[in-house]
Amino acid sequence: MLSKFSVKKPMTVFVCVVLVIVLGVVSFTKMTPSLLPNMDFPYAMIMITYAGQTPETVENTVTKPLEQSLSTVDGVKQITSNSTDNYSMLIIEFNDGTNMDTVTVDMRSSLDTISDSWPDGVGTPYLIKANPSILPVAMIAVDYDGKDRNEISDYVSNELMNKIEGIDGVASVSDKGVVVEKENIVISQKKIDELNKKISNALDDQFSDAEDKLNDAKKEIDGNISNAESGAQTISDSIDDINTQQQEAAEQLSQAQAQSESGKTQILSAKMQLLDQKASLTQTKQTLETNYQSLLTIKTTYSDMQSQRQVLSDKLKSLTSVNEQYNAILDKQKTLDPASDEYKELEKQLQKIDEALNDYNITKEGLSDAIASINEAIKKIDSSLESLDSKLVSFGTSSENLDGDLKKISAQISEINSGITTVDDTINGLENKSISVDQALAELSKQQSNANYKLSSALSTLNSKQSEVSSAASQLDSAKSEVQSSIDDLSQKKDEAKSKADMNNTVTIDNISKILTAQNFSMPAGYVTDDNNQKYMVRVGDKVPDEEQLKNLSLFDTGIDGLGVVKLSDVADVFIADNSDEVYAKINGKDGVVLSLSKQSNIATATVCSNINDALNTLSEQNEGLRFTNLYNQGDYINLVVNNVLQNLLMGAVLAIIILFLFLRDIKPTIIVACSIPISLVFAIVLMYFSGVTLNMISLSGLAIGVGMLVDNSVVVIENIYRLRGLGYSAVQAAVNGARQVAGAIAASTLTTICVFLPIVFVEGITRQLFVDMALTIAYSLIASLIVALTLVPAMSQRMLRRLKPQKDIQNSKIMKTYERSLRFVLRHKVVSIIVVAALLFASMFGTLARGFSFMPDMSSTELQVNITLDDNATLDDTISVAEDVNDIINNYDEFETAGVMTGNASSMMGMSSGSASNDAGTVIAYGVLKDDYAKQSGTISDRLSKDLEGIDGKVTVSSGSSSSMTSMLGNGSVEFELFGDDLNTLKNTASDLAEKLSSIEGVDETDSGIGATSPEIKVTVDKKKAAQNNLTVAQVYQQVAAAVSSEKTSTTLTNSDGTDIDVVVVKGDEQKVTKQSIGDISLTYTDKEGNEKSVALSKVADISDSETMNTINRQDQKRYLTISGTVKDGYNLTEVTNSAKSMIADYDLPNGCTVEFSGSDKATMDAVGQLMLMMALAIVLIYLIMVIQFQSLKSPFIIMFTIPLAFTGGFIALLITGFDISVVSLVGFVMLCGIIVNNGIVLVDYINQLRLDGKERTEAIVEAGKTRMRPILITALTTVLGLSVMALGIGTGAEMMQPIAIVCIGGLLYATFMTLYIVPLIYDAFNKKELKKVEESELESVDD
Repeated sequence: MLSKFSVKKPMTVFVCVVLVIVLGVVSFTKMTPSLLPNMDFPYAMIMITYAGQTPETVENTVTKPLEQSLSTVDGVKQITSNSTDNYSMLIIEFNDGTNMDTVTVDMRSSLDTISDSWPDGVGTPYLIKANPSILPVAMIAVDYDGKDRNEISDYVSNELMNKIEGIDGVASVSDKGVVVEKENIVISQKKIDELNKKISNALDDQFSDAEDKLNDAKKEIDGNISNAESGAQTISDSIDDINTQQQEAAEQLSQAQAQSESGKTQILSAKMQLLDQKASLTQTKQTLETNYQSLLTIKTTYSDMQSQRQVLSDKLKSLTSVNEQYNAILDKQKTLDPASDEYKELEKQLQKIDEALNDYNITKEGLSDAIASINEAIKKIDSSLESLDSKLVSFGTSSENLDGDLKKISAQISEINSGITTVDDTINGLENKSISVDQALAELSKQQSNANYKLSSALSTLNSKQSEVSSAASQLDSAKSEVQSSIDDLSQKKDEAKSKADMNNTVTIDNISKILTAQNFSMPAGYVTDDNNQKYMVRVGDKVPDEEQLKNLSLFDTGIDGLGVVKLSDVADVFIADNSDEVYAKINGKDGVVLSLSKQSNIATATVCSNINDALNTLSEQNEGLRFTNLYNQGDYINLVVNNVLQNLLMGAVLAIIILFLFLRDIKPTIIVACSIPISLVFAIVLMYFSGVTLNMISLSGLAIGVGMLVDNSVVVIENIYRLRGLGYSAVQAAVNGARQVAGAIAASTLTTICVFLPIVFVEGITRQLFVDMALTIAYSLIASLIVALTLVPAMSQRMLRRLKPQKDIQNSKIMKTYERSLRFVLRHKVVSIIVVAALLFASMFGTLARGFSFMPDMSSTELQVNITLDDNATLDDTISVAEDVNDIINNYDEFETAGVMTGNASSMMGMSSGSASNDAGTVIAYGVLKDDYAKQSGTISDRLSKDLEGIDGKVTVSSGSSSSMTSMLGNGSVEFELFGDDLNTLKNTASDLAEKLSSIEGVDETDSGIGATSPEIKVTVDKKKAAQNNLTVAQVYQQVAAAVSSEKTSTTLTNSDGTDIDVVVVKGDEQKVTKQSIGDISLTYTDKEGNEKSVALSKVADISDSETMNTINRQDQKRYLTISGTVKDGYNLTEVTNSAKSMIADYDLPNGCTVEFSGSDKATMDAVGQLMLMMALAIVLIYLIMVIQFQSLKSPFIIMFTIPLAFTGGFIALLITGFDISVVSLVGFVMLCGIIVNNGIVLVDYINQLRLDGKERTEAIVEAGKTRMRPILITALTTVLGLSVMALGIGTGAEMMQPIAIVCIGGLLYATFMTLYIVPLIYDAFNKKELKKVEESELESVDD
């Protein structure tokens, strides 16, 4: 019907062709090229930090719970984790087809749930989805004439980075080699010691007056006591002398004297009681005064802290408001079109937020961190306030009653002063009464004899003085005790004051950092209005503008006369330093800066790279002397590869047209068939555009492969039309009938080729994502060629073939006669022919299988990449030394136009590291841009470079290609297997033993047990009982030890006069750094039960020992594992060596609980091979079923299926000749052969059946069909072969990737085409002995009976 319609209405066909061409041109211009198809990797990665923890602690605390939680997420296929020092990383693989957006939400929910149970110190989880967009699309070296390294760094950081980040499609820019200046604040122990000395001297001066007075008082009391003791002895001697003389007078005066002495004793007793009361009041007064001063100090501190808390609360309120506004804007932007006015208005609001936050020295992205920091500060102040409340409780008061209690204590002190005055007055009165009693006694004595009176008077006087001296001695002893107590208290307070004023306790990294952050502060506090309702922002604080003011920054007030405020320069050295000694990046042997650019996920790589190149060219023109050198550019490589594929496609089409002309020997049918090629290709491009297939290497290779096949249908139709014209039919009759006669056959052959790729829907993983574009493009081109063959070819034939050149009698040519004789010979010797064909099949198959399997060949490239991994314990100096060696070697190669060497790995180049120089230690990466003439030799140069780098002490990998080859993505080409187990010691011992046995296998070069380097560690085991006795917990010990061993901390930033920011880093001086020997001396501060702050050495509460730990603990599906690997020697096959390793494992007696699973390149390749074998089996079944429908027979399709092993034989032979092994790519070629090669068999068997139904004898029908269909069979085969020949030669950069497909198809087609002309007739003759019967139309008529 189509051929009849096209012949009848050729202009309609012409209009459709024009429409297709227009759509094709528009579609092609809108399609952006890419290297590979859009691939969705079903992977996600989670990173969590746990600072200061060992791998085992990280595993047990973070990794295990996280694995258990995430394993319940729908679609999870496998979870792999790495627990190492300070962090945990998990890689989650999902089943194909999993909606990554949905599972991302589920994973975040699981993370939120489990994070509540994590201890303090565990960081916020960082979740990312694996996406090719995270890889850099370009790496650019920057050079600027007339500027040194520091000046170039300043230009890159302050100007260039912002300009490049503004390029359309660029998501982020990371730098390497940029010299960064930092304001270093190095705490000086020498300055601290000097300051402590000044403080000690000042405190000594403050306490010296009181100490002198007390010491003088003590000396005076000691003298009085000595005098009293001497006087008492004198009085005692005098009494003894006059006792004898006194006896007589004593009797007379006894009564009067007794009365007088009684009164005097009572007075003295009262005086002694009053003196004791005065001493008690004085002691009470001192206690109250001490309490009053303590409470007054607490009140001042309490008020200061409440003021600080209010300031922070106001700041928190302001930032929270701004944060809520910021989040609301972001949420609203997600619902708006970026081009809308409302979206732009929201962008302006975001700019205003940025301007408002500039005063706080934070960005809107850092709001959450700033709010969290303020909350933490408020918590610390609240904790301090609680501590002060506790102290107030110990004094019997509270913050609310503090003022009242102070007044009460002041009043009590006044009352005690009044009481002491009263006691003094009373004592004076008693002394007056004592004098009156003496006078009465003297009056009585006058009445006695003068001698007796004098003796009694003397005795009375001596007794009185003796009593007074005893009382005075007692009071002096009491006074001495009080003075000594005061001296002891004063000494204790002096020691306490010195301890509190010790700068070693105050000047720490954390304290200085906090003070700098708090002092370098400027934040809006809110708004106020004036009488005119004009708003004014109230801004509190200001930023430190320069280094000089930073040095003079006030840290704290000592409160000591003569010292006052301590400045930063008093305790630290402040200076600017850069990291030039920690940065290594050289371009062509000179120091340079390298930029790594990543693209946005929604923009094509080629488009982004084009935008980058345009922008860099503009910058170079605008800035004289500024130069950019591409070390790596995916866009350039993509354009190069895609252009080469397009060139190969066009060359293949030209060769196919040439072979057509050579066979047809007539320009007219050649032109007709030649027109079908571009029309079919354009038609296919239209279908590609509307189905979302991009212009990538795979899809364009599909078109290139299709070029040779899409002429098959047109060739069959034009050859049949040409044949009918030769038989005398008119052009219209020949056009209509020629197309109609073969329509069924070419439709069936087209379907068989297309259905080969239908089973790809059952293939999983990267194989499906890689080759589905090829399947679609081949299917589109074949469908287009079928439509063109049944419409355009008849329409053009009925016009262009009205006049024909005289045709030669092809049937009687020498070639045909030779073919007829050889075919009849084969038909007579069936068994021998079958044996020869089978022998060739098995010999070629085993010969090819002996070479093993691979995933995909490496592609040539204009760039080489070198990755070097050093020992896990390598230092930065070791790494720089290796980088220098690599730089010397790579710069000796004349083949490189540009060479760049730098420390660090790929993650640091993508900006995924923390930026510390320690992250660059242990890895070196180098890029070499080859000169154009050497691009095709990249593989050879790569091998030569690998040999030259063998002397490097580390693991060296040299890869060819702008992006790593697919083989590198799936493994490193080594024998690998994973040993699973629970006990680390068992794993390590078994892994070491297996690695040793693996090294003994023939073909294995170097082995790796997977244990990796072990790091020495100092294990601090806290004795919980001892810690509890000092009011310490394990967590508190950890926090103080972590703070003590910390050597530096970034606290704040300074804004220079030019507007650039510079980090301020607080660093410990060498004298303060904790060493292995001094770790036990770390002072731990704690508060005892009485509320006093005390300290204890770490060694007193913990055991400190040396040990070793694995740097990394790997887990897969919640089981620990180690990866044992061995490199394969040159000349040996990975598959063969892997099989030997499997045999070794089978004979090995694994410990209980241990299992082994093979992995790496061989497993990935064999998995892909298995997927393709399944695809091939399903394709063969579909091909057979389609042919059953075509022939309405089970036998004829079975005969045609014998062409498939014939094609395989040719494919195997082609691989053997060219030296390729069986790869996933070559297997795709075998799959394609299944659909291509049966087409010739379909045409041949279909014609044999037609001849037999017309009455021809079986053998004659076979011979005639072979002779008749030989030319179209040869034409279709050779056009396909020549269409693929350019691809098979691997012409152009990157063509090696698809080269095995072309080689297999060419070999299979050439061999199977000739065998089809012999073996298919042979099989047909062997299986079709019965005559064919044609169903007559009369038999199909309905009957009434």
